[in-house]
Parts: sequence; structure tokens; C-alpha cells
Amino acid sequence: MISADGKISTNCSKLTELKSAKITYRFEFGRQCHDCPHKVGCVPSAQAHRTILVGAHHEALQQRRRDQQSEEFQLQMHQRNAIEGTISELVRGHGLRRARYQGFAKVDLQNQLIAAACNIKRWVQKLLGTIFASQRQKVVWSDLLSEAFWLALVFRSIRGAFQQSFA
Repeated sequence: MISADGKISTNCSKLTELKSAKITYRFEFGRQCHDCPHKVGCVPSAQAHRTILVGAHHEALQQRRRDQQSEEFQLQMHQRNAIEGTISELVRGHGLRRARYQGFAKVDLQNQLIAAACNIKRWVQKLLGTIFASQRQKVVWSDLLSEAFWLALVFRSIRGAFQQSFA
């Protein structure tokens, strides 16, 4: 390994941990550090010379760090953040983590009902937010009643599907 100052390491060792089998490489710059003008900024005061530990997957890690700076990666992470926020809401606010029933069909139905409840909650919040957004607008009760009618139909269809699956 070559240091930033252009010096070549004097010793290279492959280290393997017994328990985890993790592989690291240790590079040492021995005698070269004694009279180097950069020793103060490069070598800690407790050490006699510079030692660098590098993991086995160092190049892959550096390439991933370079990829994270791209605009495409930033766009993908923006979409992921939105999805993770929804999953967090479902888990924390609606109990998505625990299944009340056994069997794939029942758990799948529970998850779909939780998602529907979350969507209905968001829909009602948006509806109420648009109705009461400004005090200047008149509340049109016919629009509110038609929205409530559709909401009642959704609840009725969900209840019917729920009763049929457990009958």
C-alpha cells in the first residue's frame, strides 16, 4: 500500500478473527515515519509508526460510497424514504407487525384491511383539510354528504368481505 505521502508500506498482514471469520488487512509504515515531516498529523502520539486496517471488501465499499453521490441513487432513495414512512405508519399506528390470526389467507386479509384503514384515514384527513382549509369558503354540505355516502359504501363492502372470509 502507498501512503498519501508516496511511501510504501513495510509490512502487510492478513488478520482473521476466530469467532466471526472477518478478514482485515493491516499495513504498517515502520521506520519511514520516524523522520517524516507529516508524522504529527498522520500518526497518533501513542503509536510509534502509522498502521492502517482495511477490510476485505474495502474496494466494494468505496465504490458504493461513490455511487451514493450520483443523482440516480438520490432519486431512488427519495422514493424509498416515502415508502418507508408509510410502512412505519402501518407498523406503529395500525399494528401491522402482529398477526391476529393464523394462516396465510387470514393474515393477508388483515394486512389488506390495515392498508385500507390507513388509506381511509388519510382520505378523511385530506377531505376535512380541504373543507376547513379556509374560512372564506362556504361548506357545501351536499358534497360532504356524497363523500360520506361513498365512505359508508366502502366500509360496508369491507365488512362484507371480512364476514365472508371467516364464515
